[in-house]
Amino acid sequence: MLQKLTKTLVGTMAVLCVVSTLALAEEMTCSQDDGKNCLMAKDADNQEVKVMVLGAKVGDKLVCVEKDDGTVVCRPAVMMPK
Repeated sequence: MLQKLTKTLVGTMAVLCVVSTLALAEEMTCSQDDGKNCLMAKDADNQEVKVMVLGAKVGDKLVCVEKDDGTVVCRPAVMMPK
């Protein structure tokens, strides 16, 4: 009985950790590039943050996550074909 309860509890905690990470992701738009990489991104409130996204240019949509140390990590958003 204790083993079954432990497995259920561990599984629930794992799911909560994954879901909480996904909930923190935010869509941003590249607002400044150097011709090769995106250097600054704006969020929905028009606040700019410093980023470094290889191959992204102004206007590209990005998916960003703020890490525990305050840095923002972004990657290009993947568009699904219709």
